[in-house]
Amino acid sequence: MSATPSSCIPTSFPSATTLASTLPICAFNSPTLVPGLSQCCDDGAEVQVYNNCTQYCARDDKDTEAWSECVKGLLPDDTRSETDFICYVDDEDEENDEDEDPYASFTLETGKFLCENGGIRESSLTGS
Repeated sequence: MSATPSSCIPTSFPSATTLASTLPICAFNSPTLVPGLSQCCDDGAEVQVYNNCTQYCARDDKDTEAWSECVKGLLPDDTRSETDFICYVDDEDEENDEDEDPYASFTLETGKFLCENGGIRESSLTGS
C-alpha cells in the first residue's frame, strides 16, 4: 500500500475522531506499511490505516516517546523525530495522567497539545 508523497506528510495528522471512536490510540504517518507494527500496540489490537498514510492502533501506554521508539525499532534506517508520532487520549484520561509525556496530551476538547513548559503547541491536525 502506498500514497503519493504529497498526501502523506509526517506531521499532519487527522483528528482523533476521524481515526477512532475509542481512545487511547497512537499513530504515525508513512506511505508504506510497517511490518510487525502490531507488536507496538495493545495485545490483540488491529493496526488500522487511514487515507493510505496514517497507521494507528489502540495503545494503553500513552507515552509518545515509547510509541515512537517501538515503531523506529521496526524501521532501523528511519530518521523520524518524536514529533512525527502522536498518541491521542480522551479528556478524562488527560486529567488523571498529569505525569505522562506532554506530547501525548492531545485533547479532543481543545485540539491542542500541552507542552513541557506548560504552554500549548499548535498542531497541524486535519479533519474535524
